[in-house]
Amino acid sequence: MDLSRRIELLESDENLLSQAYESDDELAIQAALIFIRSRAMGLSSFFDAIVEDAEKTLLTGSWPKISDDYSFPKKYNYPYDN
Repeated sequence: MDLSRRIELLESDENLLSQAYESDDELAIQAALIFIRSRAMGLSSFFDAIVEDAEKTLLTGSWPKISDDYSFPKKYNYPYDN
């Protein structure tokens, strides 16, 4: 399942929680919280897998040293370059 679908489902669960809270329906609130917890754990696992893949890639192979003042070349149009 892709990230956008996971977030869509989490937003749906949050809407359910809001509606249940407005209706003072404790059973629905509890169920919605369980769904939210489950989806959040799934997102956490999704991002953990990305971290693991990046770490594996960085730990294998031979990489050049990155200087402290490195900036991405302008051709990449990377807006978050420090």
